[in-house]
Amino acid sequence: MSDLGTELAPLKPGAPISVLAWSGLESTCRQILSLLFFFGTVRFLAPSDLGVFALGVALTGIFAIVIDEPIGEALVQQHSITTSDWDTGYTINIAVAGLCLLLACVASTALANLLHEPLLKFVIPALALSSLIGAIGNIHKAWLSRSLKFRTIAQTALIAQLFGGIISLGAAAAGFGYWALVLNVLAAATVTSVAYRLVSTWKPRLRIDTNIIRARAPYVGYSIAIRSLYLLRDQSLFVVAGSLGDLKTVGYLSLAMRVARSLAQLFEEVTSRPMISLISRQQNDLARFGELLQTVLQVIGLLAFPSFIGLAELGTPIISTLIGPQWAAAGHYLPWICAGLSGWLFLHVVAVALRARGLGRVALCLTAPSIAVDVGIFASAAFIGLDSALMVWAARALLTLPLLISVLSIRLGVSVRALARIWAAPATASVLMLLSLRWLAKSPLADHGALGLPELIATGAAVYGVALLALSWRSTRGKLLLGSYRR
Repeated sequence: MSDLGTELAPLKPGAPISVLAWSGLESTCRQILSLLFFFGTVRFLAPSDLGVFALGVALTGIFAIVIDEPIGEALVQQHSITTSDWDTGYTINIAVAGLCLLLACVASTALANLLHEPLLKFVIPALALSSLIGAIGNIHKAWLSRSLKFRTIAQTALIAQLFGGIISLGAAAAGFGYWALVLNVLAAATVTSVAYRLVSTWKPRLRIDTNIIRARAPYVGYSIAIRSLYLLRDQSLFVVAGSLGDLKTVGYLSLAMRVARSLAQLFEEVTSRPMISLISRQQNDLARFGELLQTVLQVIGLLAFPSFIGLAELGTPIISTLIGPQWAAAGHYLPWICAGLSGWLFLHVVAVALRARGLGRVALCLTAPSIAVDVGIFASAAFIGLDSALMVWAARALLTLPLLISVLSIRLGVSVRALARIWAAPATASVLMLLSLRWLAKSPLADHGALGLPELIATGAAVYGVALLALSWRSTRGKLLLGSYRR
């Protein structure tokens, strides 16, 4: 079978756009479905229920850094691969997931006692079980990803999201509390594993080749190290908040993070899998590598800029409308979280591109200091307060942008001029959108209730679209005039 062959097939014309489109469609639909079901589920829960689940996810996040993604990504990014590679990766992944489940069962009581939350004793093993179930099919997902079958991945993910959402919504309405969220994770993992195994023509065998382990170990090690840092970034804040406050505070913070991170993960996932699958094919050609990376950065600029700014500005009314006014306090954290995650999105794109070029050590050296500083900032919440810590975190994320731009220019083939060219129009249009939203919020129309949430969103989107078209047309016309002058 060609998909199990020794080398990556050359890209067809238009393949980058097609792969990005299907990856984007899958991520967009999955995140939207996830949020809709999450909002529906949370309407039946108390903030403390969400706090229990968030702490459970934070404490079991250590398992996610060693299961599935590091091994699958190491297989996908290799230029040549055999069936033995896939079988070895599958066997090790299952073994690691089983060990993590055993560790979770043993350590759950100690962790529950340490945080004075006895409910975690049962939540932690249940979440670890979902990791084992997911491991049964996620190497098959990597096999599909290497084959650029993102359409199949998209369809499978959407079905799993729909099934898990129905389960969690029904369980929450029936009064299962935080177990509704746990059941969502278990159900989605089961559906994806079954589906990936059914649609993959590769059928795994339990065997291990030590030569393959030695060859792939460096990449897996770098991937685990980077994901460990991301775990500290993503989950340490919840642990600190849980140790300082009550589950209600963790619940509000978790809701704000979930909303903003869903947006961030949408763009992270759109870029990660396609970049590993596409850019790895051009890793020895810096010019073509830079061209593909510019396509990814253009997508980020066009969509991420207005999305983060719009969410930061309208987050509180969105939460109050979709979930209920009792959750409005969560919107207080959104502006700083959006600023921090937007900076991290840029860092993520650069780090993934470095790994795709085989520069895992450079990616680790780039992300480690930022995350170490962030963990220190989150820990400082004990002294300066949660709000101040989030503000400092947002400032730190944005202040690293010049460093990331220099790495793009020196290591990844994207010059400062090229980045400015593709980001100038969406950045300017996003600022104009923000100014228009703030003006509308203070206008007489808002005082009289003539502008509701849908009208504000539509107006902001219209301002962004018109401004983007005007700025893009001006840039395009300038290029045409310059070309005519040269001729």
